[in-house]
Amino acid sequence: MGVARSWLWNVNKTDAEAKKILKDPGHPAFLLYAARRLATANLPREVFRDYLNREDFLRHWPAIKRQMNKDSRNQDRVLFWGGVYEYLIRDLKAKGAPFVKTKLEPRVDPEQQKAGQTMKERRRSRKMTQAELAKKTGLTQQHIAKIEKGLTRPRSATLKKIETALGASKYSYAEEKRLSAGIVTEPVTTWFDEDLSKRTESK
Repeated sequence: MGVARSWLWNVNKTDAEAKKILKDPGHPAFLLYAARRLATANLPREVFRDYLNREDFLRHWPAIKRQMNKDSRNQDRVLFWGGVYEYLIRDLKAKGAPFVKTKLEPRVDPEQQKAGQTMKERRRSRKMTQAELAKKTGLTQQHIAKIEKGLTRPRSATLKKIETALGASKYSYAEEKRLSAGIVTEPVTTWFDEDLSKRTESK
């Protein structure tokens, strides 16, 4: 099995498709594939040449690191790539061109934004403020606000808390479909209707 397939052994993506995702930091699956590529790579030069832009790596390393840390088996790889990150930062400073992180505008997934808006409308129909919903769910008001704006996708446990507080609703979120190894592959959309017994999935 070649390198191109070895790091995608249980993912329904070709190496070319994965490379395309890694060239777009705004892609919903960017962090997942970046974390996976770094978790299976030993040569930074090849990674930066064939998969991940060096500046994208520097800009998004903290988020990629968090993604990698979700799997305890990546501990050594996190330390290795953390060293690569520090080396590149020092090298840039030594050359008189320190890396400056630019503030990127958040890229909101339309489906996620739609779900957040529906949740917001549901909350308002119950004449409930964000602060009141936060209190009922044990979340912060800031977190509720981000969910309603579509800036973050709530975890399943968080979503259940909100569903309980607001009652049955109709909104959808791209669920993370995991294989036995715990690797995220294709996103699946699950639709929740007023009748929660009706549940359909579509890729």
